[in-house]
Amino acid sequence: MKAIVIFVAAVLLVGTVPRFDGAVIANSGSTNAPSWTLAIRSDGSTVLAIAPWLRGEAPHATQTPRTAALPLDLTTRFFADIVNARTVPPQPITCMKSVSFGTATVVRWHGWQSSDLSCPQSDARTRILAADIRTILGTLGITGFPPGRVPLPHDMHRIPPSVTPAPSATPTNR
Repeated sequence: MKAIVIFVAAVLLVGTVPRFDGAVIANSGSTNAPSWTLAIRSDGSTVLAIAPWLRGEAPHATQTPRTAALPLDLTTRFFADIVNARTVPPQPITCMKSVSFGTATVVRWHGWQSSDLSCPQSDARTRILAADIRTILGTLGITGFPPGRVPLPHDMHRIPPSVTPAPSATPTNR
């Protein structure tokens, strides 16, 4: 009898623990910008992690993850739109991108991954999810895909072109 009471109490306690869902918005980065992930929980809490840049000299390389909170209505809408977008048949959507500046932005949720949402979408459900991402990034003050540009290192300055012409490479006749 005592074991049954303990079991029932344990079930009731587990039932009162809030159950959080989570999704990740991931950006691949590019030659000129680091990759990043934005983890979003169903309670609206977020963690933005920017990967160290490959060259190791970018100012944000030692940056710690940033946390913030989204409004619950936006978070609820985002998760509902993920559920709807998940029903879209997989499509190999690709779009023209710069080799140096092109990035891919996807949503990952319970083993599912969206197509690249930075490309134009052919289905309304994925267009809505892409709009959610823009709204979330705007709400958190993260500008663009990717969030911000990598600034020049502090000791690097733009050098104006030389006004002295280069020596001629054409041979002279003798």
